[in-house]
Amino acid sequence: MRFPIAPVLAALAPVRAAVAPVKPVIIMATVTSLVVVHLIVEILVAMLAYIYLNLYHIDTFGFLIGLARELLNLLTQALMQLSPELAQKADATLLGDLGPKAFLLLVMGLVAGMLVRFVLWLIGRGVQTVKKKFAS
Repeated sequence: MRFPIAPVLAALAPVRAAVAPVKPVIIMATVTSLVVVHLIVEILVAMLAYIYLNLYHIDTFGFLIGLARELLNLLTQALMQLSPELAQKADATLLGDLGPKAFLLLVMGLVAGMLVRFVLWLIGRGVQTVKKKFAS
């Protein structure tokens, strides 16, 4: 048996009319807060993974630092072959300050963001599946 929704909607009509001008602001605030929470979760996941590797798996951490150093050197060499004067400017500004640990943290942040988004996508798919199951 379905719940009769028409009387409830009729009773809420004045409230909906009063809230209508404020609705876009509420939606924008909600979306903004969700994006901020999402970014904070991504940063926390990346930092916790970095700290975990540094404290409990120092050999793996050292190996990843070595890979990050090699990748950073490879990017510098590719930039040097592409444009030597641009490479000198980039080395003086960005690449000189960006060490392998910072580069590793940057890559770990990208991977953590990808994993968090994948988990959220899986949760969304599960919610959609449950909604479809109960709707029919």
